[in-house]
Amino acid sequence: MGEAARTAERAAQHRLARVVLPLLAAAAAVVGVAVGALVNWQLGLVAGLVVAGLGVGRLYLRAHNSWWVGTAGEARTARLLAPLVRKRHAVVLHDRAVPNSRANIGNSG
Repeated sequence: MGEAARTAERAAQHRLARVVLPLLAAAAAVVGVAVGALVNWQLGLVAGLVVAGLGVGRLYLRAHNSWWVGTAGEARTARLLAPLVRKRHAVVLHDRAVPNSRANIGNSG
């Protein structure tokens, strides 16, 4: 199910890219030429590439990265449990399999 959602998200990004990328290229060129005229051509080239890179990165930014969210939650949980583990008040089991599933219950740290 997650793979189907990711495929649909990527297809929507590609459809949007057909419209946005030409506009982004024009914006990068305008910024590059303007900075090149004001300072020098090398800085203009860098400015244009930065605008293009940021635009493409933003275009293909994932709407919701569940793996990152899960990892961040696991790290927070590990930090919260660490004092109890150090004092031997708790034992933490890492990456336990969920029966009859491909999922696991993890804890990074």
